[in-house]
Amino acid sequence: MRELSRDVDVLLVVGATNSSNSNRLREIGSESGVASYLVADGS
Repeated sequence: MRELSRDVDVLLVVGATNSSNSNRLREIGSESGVASYLVADGS
């Protein structure tokens, strides 16, 4: 995720809000300076 964050402007993580893995991916993106969002589903 850290490597990917270097190449994107926005990071959308699709996952449950109670998922520690999904939340961690969003946190890594934010820590890398990328606008990062956790969304519940693809719709």
